[in-house]
Amino acid sequence: MAPPPHKLRGRHERSVRRSGWRWGRPSSAGGPLNEPVSLRRFHVEPFRLHRFGNCHVASRAKTTQSTWAETRTQVRHSIRRRASGVWGEVFLTFYFRRTTGTEAKLAPDRSNRRRRASCEASTCLFAPGCPRGGAARGGTIGSRQSIQEQEGISPVSNSSTSPIDPVKLDKLGEVAIKVGLQLAEGQDLIITAPMTAAPLVRRITEHAYKAGAGLVTTIYSDEEATLYRFRHAKDASFDRAAGWLYAGMAEAYKNNAARLAISGDNPMMLANEDPEKVSRANRANSAAYRPALELITGFDINWNIVSYPTPNWAKLVFPNDPEDVAIAKLADAIFKASRVDQDDPIAAWKAHNANLQARWTWLNGKKFSALKYTGPGTDLTVGLADGHRWKGGASEAKNGVTCNPNIPTEEVFTTPHRLRVEGTVSATKPLSLNGTLIENIQARFEEGRMVELKATKGENVFNKVLDTDEGARRLGEVALVPHSSPISASGILFYNTLYDENASCHIAMGQCYADCFEGGKDLTSDQIFAQGGNRSLIHIDWMIGSDKVDIDGVHADGTTEPVMRKGEWAF
Repeated sequence: MAPPPHKLRGRHERSVRRSGWRWGRPSSAGGPLNEPVSLRRFHVEPFRLHRFGNCHVASRAKTTQSTWAETRTQVRHSIRRRASGVWGEVFLTFYFRRTTGTEAKLAPDRSNRRRRASCEASTCLFAPGCPRGGAARGGTIGSRQSIQEQEGISPVSNSSTSPIDPVKLDKLGEVAIKVGLQLAEGQDLIITAPMTAAPLVRRITEHAYKAGAGLVTTIYSDEEATLYRFRHAKDASFDRAAGWLYAGMAEAYKNNAARLAISGDNPMMLANEDPEKVSRANRANSAAYRPALELITGFDINWNIVSYPTPNWAKLVFPNDPEDVAIAKLADAIFKASRVDQDDPIAAWKAHNANLQARWTWLNGKKFSALKYTGPGTDLTVGLADGHRWKGGASEAKNGVTCNPNIPTEEVFTTPHRLRVEGTVSATKPLSLNGTLIENIQARFEEGRMVELKATKGENVFNKVLDTDEGARRLGEVALVPHSSPISASGILFYNTLYDENASCHIAMGQCYADCFEGGKDLTSDQIFAQGGNRSLIHIDWMIGSDKVDIDGVHADGTTEPVMRKGEWAF
């Protein structure tokens, strides 16, 4: 049993006097602003406690007798209704003083430094001046909203002051599980995400467990920690990678764990770092990641990528807006592209997948041997792999689960033949790569290999990446996207391939997708290679479509048929 309140009174009063706080007494009769009056307190009975800081709390209401009673009742009710965890007892002490704004302020107990440090290291539910406290983050002291925000136990835990719509964020979490992954009951899930995307991670985790997930494990990355490496690590560090981590992820995928990645890192994070170190680190990381990547590109498991509007990314996309406005704009763009701005996002995705299926079904029926691209700076023929298969939207993985790997997606795609690409091509949008914006790309291909590359900006960076291995200068994907796609219509350059590739037809350098073959589930990597599939440690998409580009399908006999005209479907 905790001691009754009266036995604690003397110590608390002394600590408050030392801190310079004046006593205040609730008074319906009013009185002088600085009238010294007695201290009032009340005792909260034992309740189930989850986590509670050691700050004492002051009401932000007017200091009247009625407000005192209302505040006490509100706090006690909120605690009993929402708090959870271990049994314990808490004494709430209200220190009131009259101020010109008729508000009371926080009075921390400074008589016990360890208790105060404990508060600062944990999540304080009520203290408005606490570094992690309620009113300081937009909540009301003792309110249901404040408890939910600090403890993350509500369906939507964003602060009321967040520029991100919490309802749509929750819908995105639900879509990621029910559409993106279609997570199977009992299936484990591995999430990778930047630390700043934690609000979306929590929403996804909640919906995953509601869907019957076995175990959800999140691996966070941190931009600041990454930058410390490039600024302070020894030179040998940039040839190392966490192979043990990727080996563990590969082992989890072999045991049927699903994979979900949340993108949101600042695309220009490494813009000011040594390009040679960036290239070496990426090369080491790609090699270490290959065992896990092969299981993803081979579609052995159900996997998905979604995005979260982090502050640094938002400021890059909307540099002329205040941070909160930029975040809100990027969030709205993400929600619209991901179809969670609609009343029933799951039904919207069902209809969208049906439309994509109609496109790739037509293309598969034609069995074109190549695609012919013509437009400003472009005269390119892309041969298609033997036994290739078009895909798009929802697809069935080898584990039998149908999933949408990319949210958003507007593309239908297949595997080109790594030896049958000829001609010249010009990029229609910039490519964000390793912290560099590569602009006005022009390339020439001979016998499938890129033999010439020019760019007005970032040419050296792109060339370094293309020197990763022999397959890096050959194509691994060709994708068709109508110029009128929602992402293209937005007019936004996202600096993020997941979005920018869905604004335009594109090609990808490097690794092919093994499931883009007839009977691909049963083909070995050697068989895929023999049919024209490419092998590489990289996979980099860049955009070559616009409303000025036409695409024809080429049959085996050399005859052609329109596929796209002025960037739109011709069938």
